[in-house]
Amino acid sequence: MKHLLSLFVLCLSALSAAADEYTDPVTNVVYSYQPGSGTAEVVGGPDAKGDITILERFTADGQEYVVEKVGGSSFKQHKGITGVSFPPTVKEIDSEAFRDCTSLTSVRLPEGLRLISLYAFSGCAISSVELPKGLHAVCWMSFSYCNRLKSVRIPSAIEYIEEGAFYFCDSLETIVVDEDNKLIDSRDGCNAIIVTATNELKMGCQGTVIPPSVKRIGESAFKYCQTLKEIAIPESVDTIGTNAFFKCRNLSCVSLPKSLRTIAPYAFMNTGLQTVTIPPGVNEIWGWAFAGIPTLTSITSLIEKPFDLEFPICDEAAYSSVTLYVPAGTKEKYMATAGWKDFKHIVEMDNTSVSDTISKGDAVPSPSYDFLGRPTDIAPRHGIYVRDGKKYVK
Repeated sequence: MKHLLSLFVLCLSALSAAADEYTDPVTNVVYSYQPGSGTAEVVGGPDAKGDITILERFTADGQEYVVEKVGGSSFKQHKGITGVSFPPTVKEIDSEAFRDCTSLTSVRLPEGLRLISLYAFSGCAISSVELPKGLHAVCWMSFSYCNRLKSVRIPSAIEYIEEGAFYFCDSLETIVVDEDNKLIDSRDGCNAIIVTATNELKMGCQGTVIPPSVKRIGESAFKYCQTLKEIAIPESVDTIGTNAFFKCRNLSCVSLPKSLRTIAPYAFMNTGLQTVTIPPGVNEIWGWAFAGIPTLTSITSLIEKPFDLEFPICDEAAYSSVTLYVPAGTKEKYMATAGWKDFKHIVEMDNTSVSDTISKGDAVPSPSYDFLGRPTDIAPRHGIYVRDGKKYVK
């Protein structure tokens, strides 16, 4: 009881101790400090403009105060700031500190920084980010909606980049992880973040080339990457995680490998795919993996023994409009299997090999698709094409 009473008294004392403020006469940045504490934090600067430098320390009432933090919402929606430099004493940039500073194009982060919090730089106009060597964590949505952001460099000490840290960064094309980082890497210049121990691709961008050592496309790895147009998944990946390509609206072409076993919920939901080929080894397809795709015209399943689908994989309307192509001799199996039988148009493919393809020369119908699922809107070049489950050679 005495312990609880002591804590209550301490809380009351903290509330009653009013903070003082100091305004830098050069930059008009405002700092808050508790008298006698020796530390301070940035709390605002409505009159600050242009390129500003955060003070390392200042003297007030005869005492020196060291600036260790940029407080939450300090410069939120401040349109007049174009650049900011931090001293090495700043350890934390709090939630929404620079959110929607749409004129902020240049940021120099300090080596002493340990944490970048929620939405800290969301909606800024920065084009590149070099995270400092001492940084340990980047929180959810901290650099989201930075539409001009093209490159990110990640240091060796970083331990945690939360999902969504770079959501809606539509111009992002380069991701480089320091070679000394023991937890994550960007091997083979892949422009992605890969978890070293598990070979899971944790975050990608429009410039990502997935290395052949990756085993899994992680949850939300490309989520909201609206500039991604096509992606080839190598013959090493066995799982595509939940929301992996969710709302990649311009993704019209994806190549799925024979090694693939699991397609998780919402994996390709709200993409721009026109056709999908499901490899023969897939044994799990979870709910709404291909839902919300109005452009989808056909799904080709190479699975010889269809398994029950526990949840719908498409929208209700898609079951009527999308043609499901299945291996020769398996139509009745698909028509009797939960989930697959919901497709109104199930067509068996001709059991032809590449050597006995249906036609050669100029007889390739349009539209047809290449083996990566890309529509051939113009006259096809030399190669192998697919139309209505049949192979054509030009």
